[in-house]
Parts: sequence; C-alpha cells; structure tokens
Amino acid sequence: MSFVIQCPCGQLMTVDDSYVGREVICVKCHQRLRVPQAPADAGAVVRAEVPRSSMGSDALPEAAGVGHRLPHRASLVLVLGLLGFIPCCGFVGAIAWVFGVSDIKKMHSGEMDPSGEGVTNVGKILGMLAALLWVIEVIVFLGFQLSPYSHRGF
Repeated sequence: MSFVIQCPCGQLMTVDDSYVGREVICVKCHQRLRVPQAPADAGAVVRAEVPRSSMGSDALPEAAGVGHRLPHRASLVLVLGLLGFIPCCGFVGAIAWVFGVSDIKKMHSGEMDPSGEGVTNVGKILGMLAALLWVIEVIVFLGFQLSPYSHRGF
C-alpha cells in the first residue's frame, strides 16, 4: 500500500509502505527525506522528516512513481534550433521553440529529467530566433513578389 508524503519545499510524493524509515530524495529540491510511518487515515498527507545526518549511500531510492522521469530532449531541441537557421527551414526553429517550452515546463514540474535544462533553453532561444527570421524572410519575399515594381520580364 502507498501513501503521500510532503517535503518541506511543498512537493507531494507517493511512497510505498516498504520505504518507511528509509531515505528518499525529493524530486523537486533533491533534499534527502526520511519516510515516516504511514498515517492511520488513508487519505492523509504526512510531512517527511529531514534527517540530521546524511547517512547511507548516494544511490537513494526516489519516491515511488517519480523515479521514472521522462528523459530530456535537450540535444533534439538544440539541433532543431540550429537547423532552423538554414534558409527556408525556419519552421523547424518553430518546432524547437515549442518543444523547448514544453520540455522546460515538464522539467519544472518534475515529469522530465532536469539535467538538460540549460541546453534545452539554448535550443529554445535559437528556435525563437530562427522562427522570427523565417517570418521576416517570408514577409520580404512576398513583398518583392507582390510589388508593382518587381521585374518579371519587360
């Protein structure tokens, strides 16, 4: 059976009864927490204890259900952001922009591995720039094509 614990940072985590008395790591602040006894009321939230000393190994189990974070896509976002600078490929930059915003939200909520946040931010910004340059490119191209002064022969 599992129950919900709350870290001092406010993050709620579901843990299994087998973790009672053991240490887990908060997915938000990465603080080591000691899992208290399960509450008598099945729906109650229990405050986790912060251990006075960091005993134990570095390989602590994460709270049940949150140890399975999505892998980050930082390399993909960065490559898409760079590819957006190729002429006529600015829409790829827009894809990098959307992926970057989505991934950063998932990283902040704890759904995705936050180790790629910096590279994801760079890819997102490059995607923004590439998409905006693509929009300018399309406007200039259409402006020349629709201009009454364009030279289409004689």
